[in-house]
Amino acid sequence: HTTAHALEAASGYGPDYPHGYALALGMLVAGEIARQLKIVSAETIGRIERLIKKAGLPTQISGLNLKNILNAKQTLN
Repeated sequence: HTTAHALEAASGYGPDYPHGYALALGMLVAGEIARQLKIVSAETIGRIERLIKKAGLPTQISGLNLKNILNAKQTLN
């Protein structure tokens, strides 16, 4: 959920990343971290991504600078 709030803040709480979109993307970010830590498999992350796509939600972050997202995350903590 923290990543979702950081995405919202980095986007200026504008229409490009409403809460549901940000949550979907945050789930994928958390999933990728878990995959890299070998907590979940790549197949599980693929399934999550397919379900998010099926729900009509975004699966890629665009139009935002990673530095801005990380800065927003730090200010939220």
